[in-house]
Parts: sequence; C-alpha cells; structure tokens
Amino acid sequence: MQQTSSPDASIISYMTLRKFVGLLSLTLPFIIVIGSFILDHPPRLQISLSAYYYSHMRNVLVGTLCGVSMFLFSYHGYNRTDSIISKLSGLFALGIAFFPTSLADDKSDINSKLHYISAGIFFALLSYMSIFLFTKTSGNITPEKRKRN
Repeated sequence: MQQTSSPDASIISYMTLRKFVGLLSLTLPFIIVIGSFILDHPPRLQISLSAYYYSHMRNVLVGTLCGVSMFLFSYHGYNRTDSIISKLSGLFALGIAFFPTSLADDKSDINSKLHYISAGIFFALLSYMSIFLFTKTSGNITPEKRKRN
C-alpha cells in the first residue's frame, strides 16, 4: 500500500523548516557567545561573530552558515528574481563560512577580504529580499499580508 502525502503536509513541513532556519539565524549570536563562555578557557568576548571561528564554537558557526546556505539554495520563491537572489545569498553565506577572517589584527589577507566581501553582499541581498521581495503583493494588502510584512 503506497502512502501519499498531501500538499498541505509539504507546505507545513516547508514552513516549519523556514521558521527553524530563521530561529537558528536569530539565536546564532547568543548560542556562539554563551557556548564560547562555557567551553573556552579563559572565556572572552570576541570582537565580532566571525572571530568565534577561532573558538570552540567554530563548528556551530560554520554549520549554521552552511545550513542557512542550503536552505537559501533550495528556496525558489515566486519568480526568477526570488530564485536568483536566494541562490546568490546561499553562495555568499558559504563564502562567509569557508573564507574565515584572519586571527591577526591585520585583515588585509585574501581570506579576510573574501570573508568581508561575502558578508557584505550576503547581508545586502538579505536586506533586498526582506524590503523588496517579501513585501510584494499582487493586489490589495490583506491583514495577514500586512502582518507578515
């Protein structure tokens, strides 16, 4: 007997995944800082989230960035622009993860430059998605859409 899943189950699953990725992204700074204070000896507050790459929280940082990246790669959106912007965002999230900033104060090395360029473009693309793509509507703005915006 073959079991088929309803489209509603796929939507619920996708929506749950989307909320989880958002929650993970929002809590990442707190998880990294608190985890570092617990695991690193002596504990110290780093200058940026990127600097936690050189702490015991490296795998959490890189893993979360890779997870967010995979979600962005799999998101197709409502039109071609949504798809392109999300895939570019996913690519630059990987750039943040795989080109760590240097441990030294001098950030003129190629890895640091690629890291900061990736981060800047990643956040610019996320901002573009939030401000221009997710707020689009095809007519009258319903109360639900206003709430989501």
